[in-house]
Amino acid sequence: MSFTEDLFPKLDFLFSNYRLKINEQRSDVLCIANQCLEFRIIFNARENSYYLLINDKEKGSTVEIDNKTLSDFFKSDIKLSEVTREIFIDNLLKFFKLEEKKLLDCDMVYWKELQNYSAERSRIYTQQFTKR
Repeated sequence: MSFTEDLFPKLDFLFSNYRLKINEQRSDVLCIANQCLEFRIIFNARENSYYLLINDKEKGSTVEIDNKTLSDFFKSDIKLSEVTREIFIDNLLKFFKLEEKKLLDCDMVYWKELQNYSAERSRIYTQQFTKR
């Protein structure tokens, strides 16, 4: 069974509660969207890894939701990186149900806070990298 075939049936609450639509579905990618944000859920077979990316549909900016973002920004102990498929799917569902309601409801102030967190994190990383 493909990654999205495992994942898709467990996401029906998103379609009924948040009026999300499917923008893309392949064996390794499921892209769902509301009126302002796109949630791209990806399986990379080469690395055997999973990703959640959130994209601003209007401006095109993207934020990856990794373990550090979950911990630092969302104050969550949920893990999405470096986990098995089953754990990724379970934790993704927890994340959508517990942490991401504001984004699912198109809270653009909250989205801007997440973007600012991601930009600052990138700035610090680049600054540390260039000092080497």
